[in-house]
Amino acid sequence: MQLKKTLSLDSIKSLLIILLISSIGLSCENENSNDNNVDNPDDNIECQNAQQATVQAQQDFENASNSEYEDLCATYIDALNLQITECGDEDGSLQSIIDELGDCTLVIEPPVSNAEFYITGLFNEEPIIMQTGGSYLLGCGGALGVPGDPGDIIKRGYSVLLASSTPFNESPAGDMSFDRFYEGPYVPPFQGTFDPAFNSSFPVGNYSHTEEFLNTDRGMSFEFYTKGLSSSSSVYYSTNGGDQTNTVFTITESIPDNYVQSGQTFYRQIVTGTFNCMLYSSDGDPIEVTDGTFRLRIVDECL
Repeated sequence: MQLKKTLSLDSIKSLLIILLISSIGLSCENENSNDNNVDNPDDNIECQNAQQATVQAQQDFENASNSEYEDLCATYIDALNLQITECGDEDGSLQSIIDELGDCTLVIEPPVSNAEFYITGLFNEEPIIMQTGGSYLLGCGGALGVPGDPGDIIKRGYSVLLASSTPFNESPAGDMSFDRFYEGPYVPPFQGTFDPAFNSSFPVGNYSHTEEFLNTDRGMSFEFYTKGLSSSSSVYYSTNGGDQTNTVFTITESIPDNYVQSGQTFYRQIVTGTFNCMLYSSDGDPIEVTDGTFRLRIVDECL
């Protein structure tokens, strides 16, 4: 009887060992099966669905407007993380995209011009460049008419236009005004002052917004045409007619650009600077201009 009991215990131990080995084998097979799904995503439905979701999220993100950017960026990151979970990321390329997207903060770089003369800025966060060269021409920057009589000492301003000529009325145009900058003897319309003091009339400094012909001190204003000066589809915007609490124009450099012709000196000044302002259409629709820059030539004899 004792012998039979011993054999029964041994048999039980053997069965337990067999069951344990079988359990380990099944576990390894399951793990290998999961690994195979990652290594062979074409055989994994979840991986295929994740890949398709990533493609769609990428397309939506690449076509996002500025207002949609952060939300669609976050959706794209979620899709990439799901693809990593379902398919793996052996070469790290998916994680690299996530790292580049960062916290999904939209950073819009201000436009930069290397042209001789330009007006640039972010117009409602859209980069706009108006510059000489190619199809753009620089307006003569003539004097704004100021009433007076011979012998009067007057303050006069100048307006400088950058407009597209080819194709005409297809590109934005800008008109920067320097109001009441020159102070000197009155001259009749269509005559330059030919005064050496002209070159010192545009000093470096900050200037507030002023409406043309209404102010008595130096100030600046800006006009913007979305598609040229006279196109029927162009919308006209101006700094006049709306709040300009945070508007500032700054001249950072002012250098003479005079020339002599037939013994007569013609006075010109090149001014470089920055500006931030609000523009308003006739319907009151606003455009906020930020990170604005300009480099313009003001010509005294062009009225």
